[in-house]
Amino acid sequence: MPTNDKLDQNSIKRYFKPTNKYTLWKSVGLLIIGLLVASIILVAYFIYSFSYTTLSNANAIVALSSSLSVDAVDSKALKIARDLIKLKIDLPLIKEPVRNIFYYVEIPTSTANTNKNTNKQ
Repeated sequence: MPTNDKLDQNSIKRYFKPTNKYTLWKSVGLLIIGLLVASIILVAYFIYSFSYTTLSNANAIVALSSSLSVDAVDSKALKIARDLIKLKIDLPLIKEPVRNIFYYVEIPTSTANTNKNTNKQ
């Protein structure tokens, strides 16, 4: 290379000249790999962006196609439900002692015991 930083024709030819017979194939391979990576990125972006757009559009279509309306409220049933909720919140006090349902008194029975073996030899 000249010392005055001017490129002569030989240095340009040397720069673009392949160093060996596989340099062209290496560059073609890198180009193909770059195109494959770029296409994978574009496909992933396409799927990412348009899948969410499709889902939101489908959600809007379902919401618009359904017949949304306000149902009539039965005021009598509403009053009964509010009264029952109020009764459930304001429980009455139990004044007498509550029986323990897990305590059983054994009561003798008058029936014969059928578990004994009566056929003795």
